[in-house]
Amino acid sequence: MSNQIDATMVDALGTSVVYFGHQSVGTNILQGVATLAGDTGVPRVIAYEPGIAVEPGTILHGPVGANGDMYAKIDSFAETIRNGVGEIVDVALFKFCYVDVRADTDVETVFAYYQRTMEELEREYPNVRFVHSTIPLVSRPLPLFAHAKNVAKWILRRDPLSNKSNSVRNEFNMLVRNNFGDTERLFDIAELESSRVHEERAHTSRETGGHMLRRYTYDGGHLNRRGQTRVASGFLETIGRIVAPSGEGAE
Repeated sequence: MSNQIDATMVDALGTSVVYFGHQSVGTNILQGVATLAGDTGVPRVIAYEPGIAVEPGTILHGPVGANGDMYAKIDSFAETIRNGVGEIVDVALFKFCYVDVRADTDVETVFAYYQRTMEELEREYPNVRFVHSTIPLVSRPLPLFAHAKNVAKWILRRDPLSNKSNSVRNEFNMLVRNNFGDTERLFDIAELESSRVHEERAHTSRETGGHMLRRYTYDGGHLNRRGQTRVASGFLETIGRIVAPSGEGAE
């Protein structure tokens, strides 16, 4: 599924309404969704507003919290669900950003808070299928002589793009995988960013960490067109598996 959505996937996605909370990398992913949807028009991507009327085959989306504050993003997502979204959607998820995690982030405490909040939402909204996402990664820094503009950005924003911060992201991602990897409700952004289509991941194993492939990014953290369609494919496949009629999982 590299350039378009197949008919089976279109049929599955056309049955449900999805809410996706995000910041900038999420915008990249939705740009990829629009590219893959092409002329089919499914799914439609629409910014959420209170009271909005929606039809099946729609992805509603909106910002959650503020970059750099994982707790605020968790609370913002929960508030959005409780303020109306939980009544109109079939699937809901949000993602953190790579800038939310720094070298000193206590990922175990954050994850425990995230897990408690999601469990509360699942009890309150039993008809909504909540999906869990890994945190996006960053690419390995380029050699000093290459792409001076990007090197300057890495210097100015050293911590969120450092190897140490990336290792902490991978620690959080392992908690997500260990708790939700055996379910169908895992959108593994980090895995998609750090591996090629139909290939094993290119850098290191899940257990020791990974980096986004440079082929998927234009600045070390955000997704270029190739990266957008790569991660969007995984996003739609995840949603498609969840909403497909029993026994008709999306290919």
